[in-house]
Amino acid sequence: MRERGMTEPLRRIAEAVADATEDEVAVVLGSLGSVQARQATREAPRTPLPAAGAHAGIQSEVEWI
Repeated sequence: MRERGMTEPLRRIAEAVADATEDEVAVVLGSLGSVQARQATREAPRTPLPAAGAHAGIQSEVEWI
């Protein structure tokens, strides 16, 4: 399938790495001169929840959709 607006060289690169792992793609791009350091995923800060039963006036409900 041909993507709209995709140039032939870009389409060939996309086909070449379609079945590659993320690490393999990073090696290929690095060898082509695209050397952007991979950033480690940072955990977002979270608001701590009160301990179960800590406050009798707090009610929590979850609705699964």
